[in-house]
Amino acid sequence: MAALVFDTGVPSHPQIKIKQLDLEAGQVTYQWIGGPYNGDCSEVFVISIAVHGTKTVAEVVQELVAQLIAKLPEA
Repeated sequence: MAALVFDTGVPSHPQIKIKQLDLEAGQVTYQWIGGPYNGDCSEVFVISIAVHGTKTVAEVVQELVAQLIAKLPEA
């Protein structure tokens, strides 16, 4: 399965790799690239028709990445 890599704009955690979206469990597995911790992380991110039904895939992924960046102390 291919992973998605995004620049974050946060110097301490310059990139994030989205490794897996588990739609049934509402979980995303991701990894910070170039940061102090490069192991796998997991976060709740529920995708639903009610909230995301009118959004493009790119918009949903941007929302997900923004949620993960917001958890960083530097964000």
